[in-house]
Amino acid sequence: MKYLTLLLVLLLVGCSLMQNYSVSEQEYFDRATSIPTIFWLTPFEVEAAWQRAGEFVSRFASFPIANMNDYIISCQKPASDVIWGYGYRITKMRTGENYRIEVSCFSNSKFFTKKERQNEHFAAYFIRNNVLMSSIIHQ
Repeated sequence: MKYLTLLLVLLLVGCSLMQNYSVSEQEYFDRATSIPTIFWLTPFEVEAAWQRAGEFVSRFASFPIANMNDYIISCQKPASDVIWGYGYRITKMRTGENYRIEVSCFSNSKFFTKKERQNEHFAAYFIRNNVLMSSIIHQ
């Protein structure tokens, strides 16, 4: 009986930690997390996409921006484990006639790795497609 009660408590706690998305949020989540965080853009697409990259980091990063230029947008890593949040590193590199964009997200907590990966996809999806649903971005 004691083990059954413990199992029930763990199940309830686990379920309460899960995200409850609306239908539109779940559709966005599924689309965004299915695209790669490394992708290529044409010269015609890259300027607007790079502006969106800067906008995303400025809006959603918890840590100060360390670099923002034509090739890299990156946040400072936190000096202490006390500060919780997310930072980003987005790079742009010319490869032949196109541009390679790579998006990564980091935090100062080993418990946030799943959320970091999700934020990478949300950022990549916005940069690439100009579609954003800010309500599901982890901050």
